[in-house]
Amino acid sequence: MDVRISVIIPIYNVERYIRECLQSVARQSFSAYEVLMVDDGSTDRSGRIAQEYADRYSRFRLIHKENGGLSSARNAGIDAANGSYFGFVDSDDYVDRNMYEEMLSCFTNEEVSLVCCGRFVHFGANQKEEYSSDFKKVFDKELLLKEVFLGNLVDVSACDKLYRRILFSDLRYPEGRISEDAAVILKIIDNVDQAVHVGKSFYHYVFRTGSISKSSYSHRKYDVMTNCVEMRDWVQRRYPTLMEYLN
Repeated sequence: MDVRISVIIPIYNVERYIRECLQSVARQSFSAYEVLMVDDGSTDRSGRIAQEYADRYSRFRLIHKENGGLSSARNAGIDAANGSYFGFVDSDDYVDRNMYEEMLSCFTNEEVSLVCCGRFVHFGANQKEEYSSDFKKVFDKELLLKEVFLGNLVDVSACDKLYRRILFSDLRYPEGRISEDAAVILKIIDNVDQAVHVGKSFYHYVFRTGSISKSSYSHRKYDVMTNCVEMRDWVQRRYPTLMEYLN
């Protein structure tokens, strides 16, 4: 089986939404991919629904593990992946049919190691489009960092991006922490020579109460503070000329 892209989907207690997510990946216009569904100790029917897809589609693989959180599930998927490119989808979101085909086409030379797209954000019956433009844009490393700090066209989210595998050679998501995307995005970009934003929106981010990544925090808001402090210190050491944009 030809595998160019590994799509990693952490799963935890999303039986109401997981079919829409998995079906959106199953109907991709690009066929040289695998789907790594990581069941992070679900206690509802999520794991059984994922098994249906593993039984039905040869490109879908199901990994069972004890509950360890979103970062732990993503890391398990990374460790098992065969593709030269990685994509991440949250199991209560979904993607457009041509997302991975169009994003992969932007890897036009060896210097491009990251491709980003815009996204649609759904709040019940309401929808808005974010981080999109009318044209493709190419970033070098420092311009991409600046863009992330200002939040104009790119932000810290893991799921609206396609990565060359090499970006995760020595990098994993911090386990036991939420807001994990912010904890690693700067280290990822630090290894990027060029990135491309396709301009279009392909990812559908569905805001739901009770979601691991989308609910209010309580005491775990300190994870966000920790990430911000670490980002500040890292930029101060490595890219001090960008501190004004981070601030």
